This record gives sequence, C-alpha cells and structure tokens, in this order.
Amino acid sequence: MKVHNYKGFRNESKHEVLEPINENLDRAKKLIKERETIKIAAKELNLLSDDLKYKMEEGDIITLRLEDFPRESRGDLAYKMKGVKMKPDELKQLEKSPTFKELREIVGQKNLGFMYNFAYMFYIEKAPLEDLRDLSGKLKEYKSLLPRLSKMPEIGRNFDANFIDDTYIDNSTPDTERPLTNFETITDAMTELGKYKRVKIVLDSLPKKMRDQYDTAPKLLKNDMDEIARGFLETVSDDEKVRAKVWRNFFGGMIEDTYKFTTDGDINPTFGKMVYSSRIKKFEKEPNPLKAFIIDAKKHLKTSVVNIDERESRLRIIEKTNDRFGQMGCELILDDSGIIIVIVFSFPANNMLNAHAGDHCIVSAQHHWNHYVGEFNKQYYIYNTNISKVENLSTIGVSIEPDQGISSAACQDVQNNPIRNRFRAILNSWENEYDLDYKLFDILQPMSEEEVDKRKRAKEADREIIKKGLSIDDIKRLVTEDGADINKNSSQALINATEDGDYKKIKLCLEYGASPNLASGSNAAISKAKDFDTVKLLVSYGSDLTTNVLKGIINNPEALQYCFDAGLDPNMSNSRPLRECIKGTWKSKENLGDAYVESAKVILDQPEVIENVKRTIDIMIKYAVNYGRIGILELMKRKGLFTKLTNEQVETYEKWLEQGGRITPELADEVLEYISKNMYE
Repeated sequence: MKVHNYKGFRNESKHEVLEPINENLDRAKKLIKERETIKIAAKELNLLSDDLKYKMEEGDIITLRLEDFPRESRGDLAYKMKGVKMKPDELKQLEKSPTFKELREIVGQKNLGFMYNFAYMFYIEKAPLEDLRDLSGKLKEYKSLLPRLSKMPEIGRNFDANFIDDTYIDNSTPDTERPLTNFETITDAMTELGKYKRVKIVLDSLPKKMRDQYDTAPKLLKNDMDEIARGFLETVSDDEKVRAKVWRNFFGGMIEDTYKFTTDGDINPTFGKMVYSSRIKKFEKEPNPLKAFIIDAKKHLKTSVVNIDERESRLRIIEKTNDRFGQMGCELILDDSGIIIVIVFSFPANNMLNAHAGDHCIVSAQHHWNHYVGEFNKQYYIYNTNISKVENLSTIGVSIEPDQGISSAACQDVQNNPIRNRFRAILNSWENEYDLDYKLFDILQPMSEEEVDKRKRAKEADREIIKKGLSIDDIKRLVTEDGADINKNSSQALINATEDGDYKKIKLCLEYGASPNLASGSNAAISKAKDFDTVKLLVSYGSDLTTNVLKGIINNPEALQYCFDAGLDPNMSNSRPLRECIKGTWKSKENLGDAYVESAKVILDQPEVIENVKRTIDIMIKYAVNYGRIGILELMKRKGLFTKLTNEQVETYEKWLEQGGRITPELADEVLEYISKNMYE
C-alpha cells in the first residue's frame, strides 16, 4: 500500500513535520527484511549461541545485527546473507507480523513518515513498544513545537527522514563514554519540549522584550524559568483554585483593591472595588528584565506555597509505595534534619514514588530505568524537605555505580537538569546548613562485592524463574537456594502461576515477595485470574483491580460485589460492567445466549451507577434493545431509571434493531411490543 499526498519531509510546509512519506515506510520494511535475513543466515551457519537464543527469548534482542556475532564470524555471515532469498509471501508475512502491525498502529496512518525512525528504535535500539507509544503521543502533542528541535543543542536536527544516526553503539561501552541512542536523544528532546511548553504559558504572559530575552538566555536562566513555570502551574498547591489565585496575584487580573489611601495620602476611590492589577510591566524598566522577573517570581512562590509538612507528606508516599510494591518498593535509609534518602528497587515503584519528578526519564519509561539502573547500580533519591518543593533541588535522583561513580546523565534535579559536577558541593552545603556530623555522599553506598557476586550467580536462576511450567519445588529451589529474583520481568513467575490457575503456586510467589502490580492492565497477574478465589488472594496482597478482571467474575454476583467493595469502579470504561451483563453469553443471532441479570442487579445497586445510568439512559436502553434483553429493560424500569419514551427514541430503537442484526426478527418484534406496552406513551 502506498501513501499519497505527502509533503512533511519535502519542506513544502516546514511546520507540517508529521506528514507521511512512502520512502520512509519502504525503509522500515527493508529494515525488517534485513533483520530476518541475518537470522536465517545465522541459523544455517549454526551461529546462534545459547546466549543469543536466550536473549532473543527474553526480548533483550528483538532482531539480530552483524555486531551481535563474533568478529571472526561476521564475514562468513555477511556472505551467506547475500544468498538468502525470501519469497514475496514471506515478506508479506513479515509486514503482517503482530509487532510490525502494532508499530504501524503506534505511528498512525497519517504519520507513516515516521515509520523507519520508529522501526529502527524498536528493532535496533530495543526501545519498548509502550515507550514508543508514549513518544508518538508526545510528537503529536508537541507538533507545533517540533521545528525547535533543530535549534536545540541537545538534538540539533529535526525528527524527519534524515533523523536516524545509524552509527553502531557497542552495548559493552560504559554509559559514561557512549553517546545517546536515537531513542534516548528524541525522548530527552521531548522532555525539553515539555518544559518549553510549560514555560511558554508563562512567556505568553510577558511583554515581547522579555520573551525575546528568553530565547538568548543562558541555560541556568532557562532552568529558573522552568522552575517558576512548574511552581505556578503545578507545585504551589494541589488545589486548582489556589493555583489560579497565586497566578492572578502575580501576573495580574481583577482583584479587590484593599488600599484605603492612595500613595499621596488621599482617599482611594477604588477601595473595596474590583480593579485590574499587574506587576509585570515594572520589570521592563530593570537593566535585566528577565532576571528581575525570576527573582520576584521565586519570592512570590515561596510565600504562596501551601503550608503543609513536606517531610510527613514524603514519608506517607514512601509508606504507600511499600504497601503497594513490597520488597520491590523502596528502602528508607536516612531521615534526619529534613533530609530523606531512599533506595528505589523497581521502575513501577519509582513511577509512583517520584511522580512529581515526571521529567526524569527513569520515572516515566521502563526502558530508561533498565538502562541507567541496570543490574549492578543502585538508584537513590534524595529529598530536602527544608526547602520549597517548587525549588529544583528539593528532589535529586542519582544512580550509583559499583565503584561509587556516577555517569554523566545519572544525577538530576527535579527538573531533570544534570547536576553531577556540583552534586557533592550541594551535599556539603546541606551538611553545613543543617549541622550534620556525617557525609551525605558516604550514605550512597554502591553494591558491595558480595552483592555483585550474588547478583551474577543469580542471573542463571533469573533465566529459569520466568519460564512456564515450573513446579512449586522448582520455585522454592530457584528463590531460596539459587537467589532468583521472584519479581524478574515484572513478576513473570506470578503471572505464569496465575495463568496456570494454580492457587498454591500463586500464594507461594506472593509469600516470596512477588509484587502483583509490577505489570499493569491486561498484562497484570490479576487480569489472568481464572476464578474468584484467585482474585481475592491477589487483592489481599495489594493487587490493583483492572478492567480485565471482569472477564472472570462478570457472571458471579458475589465476586462483583467484592471487587466493587475493594475499589473496582462499576462505571469503568463507559459502563463496561453493565454492558457486559447485557451482552451476556450472546454469540450470534442464532445463538442469543442469556444476559447476566443477577450480576446486573448487583451493578445497579451501586449508587454511583444509578447516577451514571440516568445520564446515559438512552445509550443503555439502545444497548439492551440491540441484544434483545427484555429482562434487563424490566430491571432498569423497576429501578425507576425511566418512565416514558418519545416517538423519536422508539424510532431510533427500531432502526437499531434493523441495522444491528444481533437478534432474530421474532425477538425484535417482542422487544418492540414490550416497549410499546411498558415504556411508551
């Protein structure tokens, strides 16, 4: 299939960078063909080592590169590849593979000009699909800002057909030495664009002179502007009304004049009245308007921050994180004089614990967590609760390597600004300011040699613990004797046990510390639950409830009530629980099945459902009519959800029955007769 009307990479419209282009899609198809050719040739030459096979099974290697093989084998492999011929239908199968189709869906039909870039980042750089989905969303969200990419020193080029730098990056190169991958480069750039989008809201409220000054301002000044923007728009208060008031009091707006006298001592004629007030204009008279604005804005934010005990708030979040993720949460290692230090043990825990530091890539993307933390680094977060949470140094994230070193991109303030070069100086200043008689940096211990050795020995056990079909004895041995990580691959052992429907095995994994919340959505363990007992067990160990739980319990009224009591939203996904009850066991008009009436009663007993159904009653009636569920219509009637229908509504239902084709004509007549007798005036 060819895509027409493209112009995004041809400069016909420099701002329309999301337009599709056929050449880029063809390059993506060529890329997957080349990867498959390497795989075929390697198999024929018997070059697939056990380690390569394992990495491919684990997903560590999605497709093969020549660089994945020993140097002495690459010449033979390259020669063999020339002789590999693939039939057209084989190529079509590659293009129809679930992964490639999902990549196309992530990129979107209108934006296929990005397809090669996304294919390269997925197949070559191993960027996870979910992270690429997030990137695609950001590219669309920041569409109007994308022309800035070429002007940003962090990237220096547009995200177009020439974006990919295919210089091979040796994964064995230390993080401190190797350049960023294309995926890391563009995601870092998206973070910067996100900051600019936030800052732009502030800039748009400033005079042109100050906006122009920002464009040429040094990086530290721009960081200050981001800190201010985040303060006004996010951190000054959790209450939207309070944030609006803080903004209005600084940037101006209609406020009550509280001054009884003018500056000349006369009676103020506007006292007690609503007048427009703003302090912004005064900054234009300053020698450095933007700097003066920043100083004043910071003072305003500091005096406006809602007075809460930040230390207590932070400790509550730490406790909640550990309640949810158990041993894969975090460990509090210092709480002294307003300084809190924790070690974080997993990406999901970091995502919850440091949601306020969303610009940190290891908070927002599993791929980055894996890259920076790896197997032998320790991830620390330091919170200074003595200073305002709007200040950049209120939160610091740092990855400590085995030699207690810190890579250049692994020490950031709350706004993701690199501070490695002054990190120790910051800690030293806090030691002096808060009278600490020990060195804060000394607390940030790396993995000990014993921990590193243990981790290396456990790697083989980790390979085994995620395999399907393990017995209870297998799991016991791998965890207690060989040191396997029960939470490897987002608690895959627990997910496997749940898919097997083995209650005892599930319970054992949970007792060993498996976290049921490391995977989410349809991938979560609870989404695989086969029965109500398993659901209750997982919930008792803190499992979040997902939409997918409905599949196993929708026809079990007791289970439904339990899950509602445990926090499952009965109105989730546009009233999906009630819609599932209406559909019931329907397969086709020849196999109508039955509605889950008893479960529907439980759902309609939830007060929040009644209010929601009242708002969407027309849609619910249409849904019940379409499946011929007279019993559900009667139930909704008894609940007092409707008393009469208009001619227009009934005509709509008749059209639904004609067009829907879900029930037989005979049943359609019965439904219309029921409506005319019971609901129609």
